[in-house]
Amino acid sequence: MITVNGKQTDNLVGRTIRALLGELSLEATRVVVERNGQIVARDAYETTPLVDQDEIEVISFVGGG
Repeated sequence: MITVNGKQTDNLVGRTIRALLGELSLEATRVVVERNGQIVARDAYETTPLVDQDEIEVISFVGGG
């Protein structure tokens, strides 16, 4: 089971952070991903697998002024 922004799911185990962002229809350049309390480097999204018990927070940037 993986928790993404407070919601539990089990269909993402073994997929990458890049795949998760695709599922959420988010662009990697517009978000910051935190995995188990640690920020994941953007260049590691493609190679970082999601494992059981991961807690993921995806923070989106919003422009405005």
